[in-house]
This record gives sequence, structure tokens and C-alpha cells, in this order.
Amino acid sequence: MSTVKEIAKQTGYSISTVSIVLRGQGDARSISKKTQVKIIKAAKDMGYTPNISARRLRKSEEKHTVVVYWPTDYRAGLVFRFLQGIYGYIERISSKYEVIIYPYAPNTLKNFATAMNLSSYSAAVVCAASNEDLEYLSNSRFVTPIVLYNRHLENYPCVMMDSYAMGQNAAEIMLDAGVDRSVIVSSEQGYVFSQKRVEGFTDAYTAKGGHCRSIPANPRDPESVCTALRSIDYSLADRIGVFCTTDHLVPGVYKYFQDAKHSIRDRVELVTIGTQDNEIFSTLFSDIHTINIPIEEMGRCCIELIDRSINCGDVEPKVYSVNYRAVK
Repeated sequence: MSTVKEIAKQTGYSISTVSIVLRGQGDARSISKKTQVKIIKAAKDMGYTPNISARRLRKSEEKHTVVVYWPTDYRAGLVFRFLQGIYGYIERISSKYEVIIYPYAPNTLKNFATAMNLSSYSAAVVCAASNEDLEYLSNSRFVTPIVLYNRHLENYPCVMMDSYAMGQNAAEIMLDAGVDRSVIVSSEQGYVFSQKRVEGFTDAYTAKGGHCRSIPANPRDPESVCTALRSIDYSLADRIGVFCTTDHLVPGVYKYFQDAKHSIRDRVELVTIGTQDNEIFSTLFSDIHTINIPIEEMGRCCIELIDRSINCGDVEPKVYSVNYRAVK
């Protein structure tokens, strides 16, 4: 195991400069990005482990400690399924891993996932980060291995699904049902995965002669969904298709059609991408299709990448795609 002194000798920088960078304070102390990258790369190549982490590992009989940063918003309840995937993998490989859940409010990751805090852990998984949180990660350098769940950043291994293909799949389901006029209700937050789902649906739908329009809405505010849907002329077709890029938008869709006294079961074909049990909405729509997000499988992929990073160090900073399936 290398020391700060050895890293300083290898890189040609002073011990104080190396120490500052490894504590995550390089930007605050005006140390150039080039210098930070060189020091962090050398630390990784030389097998450097922060003292705090080493002490923690010794106390836990060489058990690797992984922290999972999970947002405290409408997705909070999904962490249990994510953990099922993680623990399923851990049990299968019979390795010693301790998993700690660290709840954080969106846009506050910089207050918790600091280089100093991360040095207490063997690795970290950052889940469903906001755009502000992603910007923080993009501008930071860490010695601790980090995997991103359902988000994409260069220089990080990212576990995701092919959102564009999921949008195409939704369009195919809609067209197979004989619906050639649809509205896309998408998350207004501007995440890349939501935009890709819209693009995939639009490209596949219009290529087969379908007509669609995308409207943004807030998945946490059903009334915003109602407001968006009021702008659509529903007299143009006997049947209307509604594609929700996330199933958290579905309650707002139902509320709109109920308030407007439209016949949901006769006129609406609903396709959504999400994590909810299809039975939740089956009594509201006669033909609801859910393209499931396999959270358990994504959790398994995240911990597998961490396991490889800790034991082999051969994890590339790229997108690792997880398969999905559509069910009716």
C-alpha cells in the first residue's frame, strides 16, 4: 500500500500538494486540473488507500464498505428493490461487503459526497443525481471508485438502460394497438434519459405515419400534468394515445381524464415506462402497458462494477447497459 510520501516522490510534487489533492481540496487551493488528474491517477495506479478507509477496513476484518447515495424524493421507496439486486450479487459471490444507505436531498450531493467523506468507504454508488449534482461530480476528482446509477457522465462508469430504445418500444406498442395519434407526457426536468425516451418514441412513431406531440409536466405535481393535457385537441381521433416517460406521471393523466369526463377505458391507450407494479393502474385503464425498469438488475450491475474495480481495477468509465422487457 503506497503512502502520500511515495506518491509525491513518484509524481514530483510536494507532499503538501499531494495531500491537498487527495483530500479533495485541489480546486479550493487553486491547484491545476492537470496536476490533480496526474496525482489522482498515480494514487490509483499505486494502490493508495486513505488512512481513514484503511482503519475502517481493519476494524471490519477486511470487509469492503460501499455507500449508496439515494435521493429523498418520490423515488425514495425504490431503494429496497435496488438493495435486493445488490445483496443478491453479494450472496452469490460470497464476498464481505457492507452496504450503507446515505439519503440526500437532490442538489445537495456536494455537501455529503466530499473527497474526505468518501475516503471512509471502499466505493460509492450515486443514484439518480440531479443536473446540479452531476455538475458537481463532473467538476470533482475522487480517489474512491464511484459508479453512477441511471445517469450518464464522462469519466464515470454508468449503469443505465437504452432510453432511446425504450421510447421506440413504447411507439411500437402504441402502433400495434392501432393508435396513430398520441401525446407524449415527459418529465420537465430535462434529464437526458427522459429526452432520449421522447426522441425514440417520436422517431419510431412518425416513421410509421403516426402523429405525436410532446408536452412537459412535473411528475410530482398531478395538476401540472392536467394543465399540459388541456392543450390537446381530443376531437381529432376516436382513440388517443398517451405515452408517459415515467409512471409517476400516470396519476396526473388519470386525474385529467376523470375531471374532463372523458371515457378513459374507451378512448385512451396508455403506455408508460417505470417501476410501479402494473396492477396499481390496471383498474383505471383497460390497456395499460408498462415497460419495466429492472431496478434489481441495475443494482446487481452497480455492485458487480464496484467489485471488479476494487479487486481488479479494470472498470472503464463508460455506459453499462441493462436489458429491460415490456409487459402488458
